[in-house]
Amino acid sequence: MPLVPEALAIIEQAKPFARDGYLFPSVKKGAISDATMSRLMERRELAARPHGSRSSLRDWIAETTDAPFDVARNDARS
Repeated sequence: MPLVPEALAIIEQAKPFARDGYLFPSVKKGAISDATMSRLMERRELAARPHGSRSSLRDWIAETTDAPFDVARNDARS
């Protein structure tokens, strides 16, 4: 499924800040955590939160692809 124009616009805005292969890099190492993103969204008084995005991705992979389970469950914490 292709990304909606709004998601593509966010990616374009984030590209200049990409580092070490991460579109949303952490200050230290790797990608920012969902807790960091959640705090930012809360401070900006946004209704949405990133909680559950990994689980949603795993569900989508399992339901729409034939990728092995180990690929679907692979994330930054593995």
